[in-house]
Amino acid sequence: MGKEITANEITIKKQGLATTSNYRKLNLDDIKNVAQGACFLASGGGGSLQLTLTKIIPAFFSEQTEINLVGLEALTWEGDWGGVVAGMGSPMKLFDDPELVKAAIPTYEKLAELCFAFKAAGQAKYDSLKLMDFCLPVEIGAVNSIVPMIVANGLPQIFDPWPVPVVVIDADGTGRAVPTLSLTMYARQIDLYPNILGGNNETEPGTYFDYGSLNVQDETTLEAAFLGMINSKAFGNASGLAIYAANGPTFQSCNPISNGISDSLQIGTITTQTTGADRLSNVLRYINETMERKARQIFYGKVTDMKMATAGLDTGYVIITGAEAFDGQTFKLFVENENIWGQLSNSSGDQPWIVGPDSMNYLTDDGFVFDNSDLWALYEKGERPTISVIGIQAATMVLDNSGLMAAWAHEVQSKKGPSNYITPWLT
Repeated sequence: MGKEITANEITIKKQGLATTSNYRKLNLDDIKNVAQGACFLASGGGGSLQLTLTKIIPAFFSEQTEINLVGLEALTWEGDWGGVVAGMGSPMKLFDDPELVKAAIPTYEKLAELCFAFKAAGQAKYDSLKLMDFCLPVEIGAVNSIVPMIVANGLPQIFDPWPVPVVVIDADGTGRAVPTLSLTMYARQIDLYPNILGGNNETEPGTYFDYGSLNVQDETTLEAAFLGMINSKAFGNASGLAIYAANGPTFQSCNPISNGISDSLQIGTITTQTTGADRLSNVLRYINETMERKARQIFYGKVTDMKMATAGLDTGYVIITGAEAFDGQTFKLFVENENIWGQLSNSSGDQPWIVGPDSMNYLTDDGFVFDNSDLWALYEKGERPTISVIGIQAATMVLDNSGLMAAWAHEVQSKKGPSNYITPWLT
């Protein structure tokens, strides 16, 4: 991807991370549109759009902000290393303290510190490490698509001077939001360790971060331990995570889903700048033609029942009563942070209709999008929005990954869904 650089050559372009074909700068309006589109694509998860727009973006970005976004294809030099960053835990708990996502900044710094320490100790895996200069989102979502931007923008402000500019890679591990790391393309392909979980210490709010790092056998074991930590006083049900440290070619080889941030930007622009039927048709056209993933409206109606409980993750269900072409039917979404699978009920009985990794996304006639934590906040206030549910088939590289599909089958069955990947919603 480029040569090792000296302190006098620290620019994005001289790192080789920017070319005319894969490099762009995101401004404040772009970041807002990314959040809007990412919320739509996140299958009900990925964090609250309202929280992101009203609290998180104003806290971390300004009119002068410029985020360097680089395509996955640029990650060809073994000397460039990076990591995956995210918020972890309960999206609903972020309403209590939205600045908890700030913990992702020092977790990335600690991840870099560990990697360089392992290199200094002579561990062969880290021989190629020259720069820690990029980060990726774990998933798509209103919060988690923005977290890498918070890290890239915040590192030089908190750790001055940070040795090199950090860019955001336009790719993610899922093509949607997911409740567990085992449901990402990174899982089973990039080493889990080192990893850093960081949370705001309640005894010194906003001034100190507690950290945890675990060397365990797999994602399931790691998350079980991390969720226990997140539920502790020091971490407060929501934390920052930095994980999956590797060089650029390693990230390329695990086939993360490209262009998630760019696609979110375009869909966010469509949902905010078009109206009525044009909005829905333009969104579907973009997904089917540009993203080259099958998408259609699979249900339409009013949210009439919802249940949600928090125990590290937000679990429950959403019931939508059909209207117009879907009158006389109901649709039930089974939730673990995200929409995991959906059941269609009509005069013929109950039928599994759509299952993960396919996504189930919300869009109102007025162009509003939201995750399940936003929907729950509306529901608790007595609002019962009328929504379209848009099904989007998972990316081909997800469907072709046998280990990932096995993990999805386990996840769907844990929510009493079918054992096989089925697509009746496409017929």
